[in-house]
Amino acid sequence: MSYWTNGDVDVGQTLTDNDHLYPGHINELREAVQQISYNVKNYGAIGDGTTDDTTAIQACITAVNTAGGGTVFFPAGSYNVTSSITLYSNITLKGEPRNSIIDLSSATATLTAFTVEGTMDADITLTANVDKNDYSISLVTTTLSDLDYIKIKADNIICSSNIKQGEITRIKTVDSAASLTLLSSALDAYTTANSATVNKINFKSDISVYGLDFLGPTNITLLIKAFDFDICKDVNVTNCIFRKMHYGAMSFTDSIFCGVYECGIHDAELAGYSYGVMCLSGSQDIKIIGCSTSNLRHTVTTGGYTNDYGLVRRITALGNNISQCRSAGLDAHPNAEDINYCNNTIVGSVTEDGITIQGNNAIICNNVITGHIRHGVLLQPLLGHEGGYLVNNNIIRNCGQIGISLLQSNATYGNCVWATFSNNCIENVGTSGAYGGIFAKSTNGTQLRNIVSSGNTIKGTVGHIINYDNVYSGSIVGNNLETDTASIYGIKLETSSDNIVVNSNVITFGSSTGTIGVANLGGDDDLIESNKVINASIGIYQDNSATYSLILGNNVRGCSTGITTGSGTGHVSANNIT
Repeated sequence: MSYWTNGDVDVGQTLTDNDHLYPGHINELREAVQQISYNVKNYGAIGDGTTDDTTAIQACITAVNTAGGGTVFFPAGSYNVTSSITLYSNITLKGEPRNSIIDLSSATATLTAFTVEGTMDADITLTANVDKNDYSISLVTTTLSDLDYIKIKADNIICSSNIKQGEITRIKTVDSAASLTLLSSALDAYTTANSATVNKINFKSDISVYGLDFLGPTNITLLIKAFDFDICKDVNVTNCIFRKMHYGAMSFTDSIFCGVYECGIHDAELAGYSYGVMCLSGSQDIKIIGCSTSNLRHTVTTGGYTNDYGLVRRITALGNNISQCRSAGLDAHPNAEDINYCNNTIVGSVTEDGITIQGNNAIICNNVITGHIRHGVLLQPLLGHEGGYLVNNNIIRNCGQIGISLLQSNATYGNCVWATFSNNCIENVGTSGAYGGIFAKSTNGTQLRNIVSSGNTIKGTVGHIINYDNVYSGSIVGNNLETDTASIYGIKLETSSDNIVVNSNVITFGSSTGTIGVANLGGDDDLIESNKVINASIGIYQDNSATYSLILGNNVRGCSTGITTGSGTGHVSANNIT
């Protein structure tokens, strides 16, 4: 048994069984391990904030790559980087949190600190169509292998930003020289008429970044970015701080199974850019969790890049603290699908919305969204696929226009076939009668379908509290609606809002001047039943163009006029007017 005395830890010294260390040796041992491993200072980096450390850092990373992977350690210091550094697979960049700084502040032109890029092999042409949910693919020939990753793509445009079809998937088996079977079924249809092909993907993979801080220049006109992950897999960025990355902190393109955890991203100011995390064309299964951001354009942007191949799918932003974004705090472009934005706090968009979704199939749950110039949540379907939205259990306060807005307006794309808005708390939204709590409208010639508003509490709106316009089949059920504003409607069914059930809502007005509890302004086959309307000018109103509607069992109290039906057809029965 041996005992080390203070000061006898030497580089290269080997510990043997039963060696003992005293507590005072911990820092000394840590320094020794750092010297033995890939310490950038051992490759010539100075870290004084002045010396150009780019070449030394690249040399250290290259050495790690040559050795087959490992950890590149940045001791405390400020490392001046003036040109892009190439990363490889199986590498960890590790710093001392808040003390290891990658300094890009001297940049005078476009600069990305670290880039890593996988490759795709040449196109292999499909010889038969692949339908949605198919597992089999037929090709001209293949040199592919079992469990290879591939990208399937075709030239047809699928959304308003001219994105073409594409998805990343994996081969289960290669069945012959000209056929293969997928591990999971195709998410879209790919046709030979649209030049469908597949490409083998060669990802760069298993890359981690921990405890580095990035500082950009004060010149806000420069495209400055910390990381560009292109065709990557299994990338994790944890406990890093990004300041003045005026293009964005990082981008993922055609990348899968990546995550950004517990990072801070602040003060990116280049107009039209200034992103936190960019999940770009073809990327799938990206998570942004537990981050804190401020003074960006968007904290997370999903989709983007016109004339590219592939939807961005299964992006999760969870538990982030977002403040003072200049546009939407969380954003999804038309080529985004299966988006999960939950448990975030989003405060104070300077010009736009808390959350904007232009793709399909989004879950927006358990967020606190407050103080935005426009909408709390804006849903604007611009993807050709059928899809919908779940907006549930959010707190939305003090927004200038609408709490939750669903607007389908594009004549070519946009096909919302369901949306559920449930158990949200919406307070103090709107600046005029045009704006209110929940708004669902189609102007593209196709009715919205299956729109459900249930269990919401909406108070203090300036505009109509719940408004459906050109909706076919839906419900407004069990909501608690309350406002002191004059000349607005509690629930408004506009022209061509048909087969709508309005049931068991409580609608209370502080002013009876010009207010209407439930208004049917031209819908057909609607049911208005078992609602309670208090202190409106008119409790329930149905105009002349509404047909085949039922008004049954409602409780109308303290209203100047109980029920007005005009000359429209329908049935009024068993209502209690006091």
